[in-house]
Amino acid sequence: MDLQVKAAQIYLNDTYGGQSGYLSIAEDGMTGWQTKYAITRALQLELGITATSTNFGAGTTSAFINQVGAINSSTTQDRIVSLLRCALWCSGYPGGHVEDLWDSGLAGYVAGLRDDMGLAISPPMVTVKMMKSLLTMDAFVLLSGGNSAIRSGQRWLNGKYAHRQDFSLLPCDGLFTRQMQQGLVYAIQYELGMADGVANGNLGPGTSSGLAVSGRVELGDIDGTTNFVRLFQLALCCNRHYVAVDGIFGQGTRSEVLKFQAFMEIVESGAGDFGTWAGLLVSTGDVNRQVTGIDTTSTMTAQFSSQMRAAGYNVVGRYLTVDGKSIRPGELDTIFDYDFSLIPIFQNYNNGAQYFTQELGYEHGRQASLRARQLGLRDGVIIFFAVDYDATGGEANTIVLAYFDGVRAGLDRSRSVRYEVGVYATRNVATIVYDAGKASGVWVSGMSTGFSGNLGFPMPAQWMYNQIQEVHSINIDRNAVSVRARPATRSDVAVTPYNGSQYNQFYWKIVELEVQTEVALSAFPLVEPKFAGVMALHWLQSQDYGSVLWTAYTPYPTSFQRPALEAACFPAVEALRTGLYSAYSHGSSLAHTAATANGVRIWGSAQAKSTIEMGDLGGWALDTVQLWGAYFWTARPANISQWVHQRLGEPPRTDPSDITSQFDIEDVVADAEGWLIGSAMRDYADSFGDAVRRMLVEYPTETLRIRAFLHLRFGPQPAARIESAVKSIFVVNWPFPWPGVPRDEFMNYDGGPQADLPTASELDDFASAVASRLIVLAGL
Repeated sequence: MDLQVKAAQIYLNDTYGGQSGYLSIAEDGMTGWQTKYAITRALQLELGITATSTNFGAGTTSAFINQVGAINSSTTQDRIVSLLRCALWCSGYPGGHVEDLWDSGLAGYVAGLRDDMGLAISPPMVTVKMMKSLLTMDAFVLLSGGNSAIRSGQRWLNGKYAHRQDFSLLPCDGLFTRQMQQGLVYAIQYELGMADGVANGNLGPGTSSGLAVSGRVELGDIDGTTNFVRLFQLALCCNRHYVAVDGIFGQGTRSEVLKFQAFMEIVESGAGDFGTWAGLLVSTGDVNRQVTGIDTTSTMTAQFSSQMRAAGYNVVGRYLTVDGKSIRPGELDTIFDYDFSLIPIFQNYNNGAQYFTQELGYEHGRQASLRARQLGLRDGVIIFFAVDYDATGGEANTIVLAYFDGVRAGLDRSRSVRYEVGVYATRNVATIVYDAGKASGVWVSGMSTGFSGNLGFPMPAQWMYNQIQEVHSINIDRNAVSVRARPATRSDVAVTPYNGSQYNQFYWKIVELEVQTEVALSAFPLVEPKFAGVMALHWLQSQDYGSVLWTAYTPYPTSFQRPALEAACFPAVEALRTGLYSAYSHGSSLAHTAATANGVRIWGSAQAKSTIEMGDLGGWALDTVQLWGAYFWTARPANISQWVHQRLGEPPRTDPSDITSQFDIEDVVADAEGWLIGSAMRDYADSFGDAVRRMLVEYPTETLRIRAFLHLRFGPQPAARIESAVKSIFVVNWPFPWPGVPRDEFMNYDGGPQADLPTASELDDFASAVASRLIVLAGL
């Protein structure tokens, strides 16, 4: 508490309390906006303004000039002098006794203030601009974090340009702020000869043109009739390239210019050319410079990609989600075919403070990680999350950081593929998020030049991209791309399956299943995330193949507690069942596919072998046994070959009691796809999702998948080996219970007697027919 501030507050309440237009304030001796606002309202009342406000605007300025002019030894309005004393005390300056008239003590205090502001100390008076500044929270002494060279420049700017109509006095605190940035531009405009009322503090076309023609400064230049060197040096200091602000362009200045140009990745001329001026003064820099990046809500078609590549662009930002602007099926192939790299973007509104909570951040991270996995983005890719509004520093340090905590947690649901967080925001917000360790990638929304977060803040030290210009005619934003950028290249993105204009929904559902299982497995820190695909397979298998025999055939690793893992994982993914089965081309056989895959994954693929192996029992081998059983229970027609060709691979039966088809097309597809998936997952070479993805990409039709299975399992000329393997099913014997128990079980029907084994001649005909029929189904 400051006793003099308290005395000022008491004076204000005693003098103006109860008057319309004045709001009484706490008498706590604490300066701040409420006390400054109270002085402002009191001043307005003294000036005859009844509709008071907290704003020292044009009306207050005009009334002050007309009625007071300046507060000095000639001022007769006692209360206005008292209000000046209150303002001084509340701004950290001595003000004397609040109710005293102007005296020599007050003249000395004002002289000290004027000196701090960079104004001539004589005659000691307070102009309207000074009074307006006193009624803000501006400081006129070097503050913590401030720089003495910048403070010196602020004082020089005030002394040089305070007489100009639209130039507001700058704080002299050594900090680069929005006011400082605008003050610099005003000074440049005045040096270019712009008249009062024309100069506006914005780097618009007129100012840009003038700088390009008249503002270039270089080694050896010294200010004379204009002050471009000094202003350029001050702009360098504001961007943390500190030089002497002396109006002499020496080697020290040139050295810092080169460093700045290298950091901004613009032409390294060593001179103050227009590109460098623009980079120092505005968040976009020179909007017309050549850049290599774009972002767009438009689909990157072949024609559009070709057009953009011809224009010199090779990096494109595209959205992961939201209908109408997200990445379309096949688009990533086009992007990489035209030698673009990719910036993945997630933005779901994110254009107001209401969208920045930890809960929404988690949901956005969850959506982004799932879609990134579905699109094939690999480990380490940076996904950028947007802060697409003018968040204040206070908001950035609270709600925005909380949002990015949620984003990280949401992305961490993907445990086997880890994504990095990028932030798209203003300079200030991006810096805060990066420095807090919440993001590893920085994309500056430089195009939002009027946002407070882009005014008075240098470029983030680790910037990767800077959005600088919107081109409406072709719906792109142009972006500068830093050498620090790490956009995703073709090697960072796996090719994923799609059907024409639609993504392959089965693959997407498998990825969702795998991610959800990874989340459930997070409760078991000793279980690696890669085991999630195995758990997903076990869950799918359990839908129809959960008997004791099947459980024994597909064991878990011995160190794992099967009941505990299933209790954690199976309920967690149950809600996905309907979507998975409806997305699979032969939905009812999905458990069959999983059982086959698990068998091959655990026991091996037996590639190019001509005998039955353990890995075959979960798929084609026992289906073949069932086919023989069906043949046996349909009175063993004489023409085995004809019967097999009619029944093997036929459409699925609709009558459950019809045993004539025990190896229909759904079984064939399940055996082929399960074998391909299980082979890929063997020894954790591929995750479940990757195994499905590769199968669907490399063999896009069922016929091709059956063909691939035959070629890979039995060799490039599969017929003879299929025959041999089929025969071995009925003669091979391993230690109990394999394969005798399952073989015997599959050779009976509905609990009835077991079918007889085929005779030697029957087995020859049966094996030959099975081989030839599978060859036909494979399109060979």
